[in-house]
Amino acid sequence: MYANVELGMDMGEGLVVPASAVMPTGSREIALSIRRRQTPAAVVELGEQIGDHYEVKSGLAEGERVVASANFLIDAESKVQGALNDFELPTAKR
Repeated sequence: MYANVELGMDMGEGLVVPASAVMPTGSREIALSIRRRQTPAAVVELGEQIGDHYEVKSGLAEGERVVASANFLIDAESKVQGALNDFELPTAKR
């Protein structure tokens, strides 16, 4: 005989983001904020993972929107743009 059981617990209130919005970099976790125009990457301190969400202890504010899907494309594009900004074309001699 088998049974599926789901237990509920009151976890309190807190700020959470979808797990898909968090990009681990190895030394820290970041989330891409839609509201931040100059620095879209927000370094976040995470708490517990609850299902497919993470508790956010710091780095984002309530109501702040984050990129929750295809953020790897945005991350890749930002790396390309950063590399292009570091690359200087030689000035042409006249």
